[in-house]
Amino acid sequence: MLNAINLLLSCNECNRSYKKNHFGLVDERQRDIAGKRIDNEHPLLINPTTEDPGLHIRFRRHGAVEIACCGTSERGRYTINILQLNRDLLKWKRRKVWEIFSSLAHSLKIAETFLLKDPTDKIALELRVESLKMIRKLSSEREQYSAMINRQIR
Repeated sequence: MLNAINLLLSCNECNRSYKKNHFGLVDERQRDIAGKRIDNEHPLLINPTTEDPGLHIRFRRHGAVEIACCGTSERGRYTINILQLNRDLLKWKRRKVWEIFSSLAHSLKIAETFLLKDPTDKIALELRVESLKMIRKLSSEREQYSAMINRQIR
């Protein structure tokens, strides 16, 4: 029996080309071959559905990821290496999402500045509503790179 984290879907590229069957444990002696006590297994791969990847991985504005916790997170290092999270295409995609987020945050700031002067400014109100709507969409857990965005809006 496999641990549930080994059954999580990732993008096809990550799953087929990099993750494959890799499923390291913090302590390999705890591997449960029989599948009866998998709760004792502590995977090295970060499970983004149950834990904050930001505790182990830090997102950089230029699109790269690095190990958080002053470079001491073994799980961050393992996840980055196994999934090859710093390959050029992923960095480019993260950078594009970051640029969209930055633009929306700037628009929101402009709208709020105008609303301070005139709370009834319809254009500023609409800009604020639309900017917030798009930021919420980018930060939705269903969106790619939402962990990167959510680390910025906390």
